[in-house]
Amino acid sequence: MRARAKTRATSWLKWPVMMATTLALLWLTMGLYGMGQAVLAVVVLAFGGLSIYIYASARTLAWRYLLPGVAGMLVFVAFPLLYTMQIGFTNYSASNLLSFERARAYLLDQATVDEDTALGFTLHTDGSALRILLRPPEGATDGTQYVSSPLALDKVVARAEPVALQAATQILPTLRPALSLRDVLAHRDALMSLKLALPGGRVVSYIGVREFGTIEPLWEPAGSAHPDGSLKLRTTGTVYTPNSETGFFETVPGERMQPGFKVGVGLTNYTRMMFDPDFRGPFLSIFIWTVIFAGLTVLFSTILGMTLAVVLNWEALRYRTLYRTLLFLPYAVPGFISILIFKGLFNQNFGEINAILNAVFGIRPAWFADPLLAKTMILIVNTWLGYPY
Repeated sequence: MRARAKTRATSWLKWPVMMATTLALLWLTMGLYGMGQAVLAVVVLAFGGLSIYIYASARTLAWRYLLPGVAGMLVFVAFPLLYTMQIGFTNYSASNLLSFERARAYLLDQATVDEDTALGFTLHTDGSALRILLRPPEGATDGTQYVSSPLALDKVVARAEPVALQAATQILPTLRPALSLRDVLAHRDALMSLKLALPGGRVVSYIGVREFGTIEPLWEPAGSAHPDGSLKLRTTGTVYTPNSETGFFETVPGERMQPGFKVGVGLTNYTRMMFDPDFRGPFLSIFIWTVIFAGLTVLFSTILGMTLAVVLNWEALRYRTLYRTLLFLPYAVPGFISILIFKGLFNQNFGEINAILNAVFGIRPAWFADPLLAKTMILIVNTWLGYPY
């Protein structure tokens, strides 16, 4: 009776859990789609739907145990492999990290500041509010100072329109002393979001700890004559056109503007790898060493591990369990900890390995300076990490 009642309770509980999981999956999928990640949203929806079906159906009992392992292999093995292969067909590099939209937005966000016409400012209390007083730069022909109306700087972030200023001739005698630099910095976030409109129509923004100035965009869209997303440099009027082959905004003569954007280049990288002498030489040497390293690591780990396994299988050997435990420790200790330990052991001047070699043979190998010794050192460390397996 108890077992039947427990089964019935579990059956009733399963469907609310599945419904809640389904709603959470749909919410996550819509969120990813709203962020512009349509492909990821489809993948998450498909995998989540499959998981719900497997754990809800009685006919997929075996897959309940296989799914976590298969999912782990897909996420941690298959996906990095496919993603790395995909990168090989693009111009992805230190100068081509962004998408076209982000690279274009980055350039449009760049701006210049006219330091010669920057206006100094001070903050003055006016009851519970503050006034901003702007003064012209030294040597200016117009010495008029401008003041704002009383502002609540803690609410200025929500202000959309520029704050209009007026001549401060009549208000100057009534202004209280200026706030200290420390107090000004306390309102820095609000000041950075603030725009001030001078009587002549000029709009200034916060550009420094004690200055407001004119911020001019450095780039602007090239206009309807360039529907491909070209940009125009405002200082010179030069138009930079996106090149879908190189992944840069370029002029007609070929001048490139950083940063670039990621584009597909087909087999260009592999062609360069095979036929460019400057690239082919280092690549071949690294590739050959990688193959040798993998082969020797397997060989040395197998020889050492099998030898110790045979020895420890000798029934007359006392304390076999203790020896097996000690020899298993290199595999149980996290690899990065062992690597840090070996880094100290192989130190040329203070490491224990060189201390022993110097005491016995009178030598101190430069493990980190000589390429052959460095490769030998790596093989030793990797054998140590792998033989207990």
